Amino acid sequence: MFNRLSISATSFLGASCPIEIVVDYKEEVPKHVRILSDQTLPPNFPNGWIPILESRAIQNNEVKSVTCFGQELAVIRGAIGKVYVIDAFCPHLGANLAIGGEVNRTQNCKEDCIRCPFHGWSFRMSDGKCSDIPYEESPDKYAKVRLWECKEVNGAIFVWYHAESQTPNWHLQPVGPIESNDWIYRGRTEHLVNCHMQEIPENGADVAHLGEIHVQPFMYGSDLNRINKLKRLFNVLEHDWKAEWNVCNPPNDHMTEINIINTNKLFGIALLSVTLKVNQIGPGYVELRFQSSFLGGVKGVMLQFVTPIGPMRNSIVHQVYTENTLSGYFFSKFLLIAESKMLERDIQIWNRKAFMKKIYPSKSEKSLVKYRRWFAQFYSENSKRMIDW
Repeated sequence: MFNRLSISATSFLGASCPIEIVVDYKEEVPKHVRILSDQTLPPNFPNGWIPILESRAIQNNEVKSVTCFGQELAVIRGAIGKVYVIDAFCPHLGANLAIGGEVNRTQNCKEDCIRCPFHGWSFRMSDGKCSDIPYEESPDKYAKVRLWECKEVNGAIFVWYHAESQTPNWHLQPVGPIESNDWIYRGRTEHLVNCHMQEIPENGADVAHLGEIHVQPFMYGSDLNRINKLKRLFNVLEHDWKAEWNVCNPPNDHMTEINIINTNKLFGIALLSVTLKVNQIGPGYVELRFQSSFLGGVKGVMLQFVTPIGPMRNSIVHQVYTENTLSGYFFSKFLLIAESKMLERDIQIWNRKAFMKKIYPSKSEKSLVKYRRWFAQFYSENSKRMIDW
């Protein structure tokens, strides 16, 4: 069903003993089996600021290949650290600029340029225009690579995606304690899942599901069938959830807010509580601020980055930052492992569920209806649907 890889690598991740968990779920059934004849999938990709690469994954003067929105992009970091995102294919003959391409500055290009590995054509990152052809006296004045509007913030690189090519109407803000280095990076998880992107943030508005698949402790694992057996035998430790989901008021109506209190109970007696304030910011980015009584108290944030690789295929990355304390160190390890197991329970549902355009919410599930209305703002007339692929 999946391949799992766990790594602790200080040299790569650049923090003291960070955790890295990567899980890739293979497709178990064909996509069309889960698209019901009387239902309609939403457009494939929402408009907005979409995370495409973690900052630590690319160094100065480096190029990285990224697949997003069903197309290939090249992410470039220049000589002094500035980031650029372009279409991956050279307009000359279509070579992939991220496969062997070089970031350089030459006599004919005295700024950050990308040099094609096939014929050596160079393109300026300021405007995408061809700046040099090594075997010609002058560059081609018509050849140009597409530059994507991008922003680097909170440990990730985002691009602005819009089906009508409209300019951004909202912006991302840095998390203060991360920018000031008061909170330090503790590790990451990454899960590759097979569902429509809209299903993932819908989980936040689906408060009722917390009391079903997230009651049992993470030590029970992520296999839902196994958990059902274990809870009948050992119903000792449980999570109690209280949550409220709301859309934020203008001008922040591209955001939602969830306030959560999670209490761990042993034989019904409260042991440890965690208070969570969760902001969904646009379609693919979440800031989950937490505060716990663990070992005298811990504060920090978990960031979620959802990248739509293609229709029904997404990457979900979580990064954790906490205060630079011993309690912050230990709590972050616990949180990353627990979050991974809990998320894998959701993924088992997402990977095999059908998207239901017409739903039957109960009286207490009005937030699901509100969520669908809220998320609709990220689609527009030219947003591609599955039939367009």
